[in-house]
Amino acid sequence: KSELALIQDEINHLVVVANLNEAIVIYKHLKPLPILNNNIHNDAILRYESNSCQQYYIGKLSETPVVLTALNDMGSIKINASINITDEAIRIFSPKFAIMLGICASLNSKVSIGDVIIANPIVSYDSKKEFNSQVIYRGQRFYPYLLINRFDNISLQKFKNFRVFKGEVLSGETLVNSDQFKKNIMDA
Repeated sequence: KSELALIQDEINHLVVVANLNEAIVIYKHLKPLPILNNNIHNDAILRYESNSCQQYYIGKLSETPVVLTALNDMGSIKINASINITDEAIRIFSPKFAIMLGICASLNSKVSIGDVIIANPIVSYDSKKEFNSQVIYRGQRFYPYLLINRFDNISLQKFKNFRVFKGEVLSGETLVNSDQFKKNIMDA
């Protein structure tokens, strides 16, 4: 049995980050996953390379066994972006939860760096119809009910270093750094 097959049942959480800098921060917090008695890697984070050459790192984050990977491309629909990489990771590791960690912006002035935002719903803003000078946004809405339920039913009081916000999260392929673009989306 391969080393991966021996540990697959232990891995329930997939952590996906958008870039190498974010992966380095998370990687520094990983600890070895000592689950095999004769595992020669007991003192190291396990590394797995898929057939597509995607790198996965397996270890414990706090006390939770996780698989960590970083996207090779920004966005969701490019070859090495979030849809394909997350799909591949789910096929390989069969996690119960997939979490995307990273940087985002907020139009809510109460949200600070380090806070947690639970998307409810996630809305694609790149799906739109433009005609004349009018734009109609037609993005799908995805409600992550299981994740929302998990956060609603646990006490986050023990975490003192961040706050949790729930609300609509807009997602798309366009990296937005324009106040006018943000205003147009919010007005639609």
